[in-house]
Amino acid sequence: MDVDAHSPNSQPPSDVDAELENPTRFTTQAQAGSGEAVGDFQVDSTSDSTPAPPDHRANSTAKSSSAATSTNVTFPISRVRRIIKEDPDITICQADAVHAIAVAAQIFAQELAKSGQQMAQEGKRKTLAYKDLAKAVSETERMEFLSDLIPPMVPLKKALERSKQDAKTTAL
Repeated sequence: MDVDAHSPNSQPPSDVDAELENPTRFTTQAQAGSGEAVGDFQVDSTSDSTPAPPDHRANSTAKSSSAATSTNVTFPISRVRRIIKEDPDITICQADAVHAIAVAAQIFAQELAKSGQQMAQEGKRKTLAYKDLAKAVSETERMEFLSDLIPPMVPLKKALERSKQDAKTTAL
């Protein structure tokens, strides 16, 4: 298989050989337009990326690659599967769907952490804290849905005052 050393999506031949020998980490990419067979599937000559074979998609060390990014799945697939099983509405979930959910969860966690880190840097700190995540959630429109899960911190004194006021209004 020819690998273009100057292509941003290609890998050095030593990595390709090692990944072909290890079926749990199948991430080879053929040169665009080659149309050659790789593993158990045919490389699409119109695509920049090669999908993993179906029997390797649910493995926790598999990679999902796209033209924009390549993501290693570091979330344990077994835990993701267990979380999915907790939902009573989902009776059966295919392995490739579990893998897709794991990748999405990982990307989401990375984006939340990145937004929180930006808030910490604005405060001239290096350590990511809860207040940074809460600020990121409150100031970022696409994370607004998390406002109930990650509310802004309120000092204890204010929280007690608010609680007393709520108790008075409900008593009337």
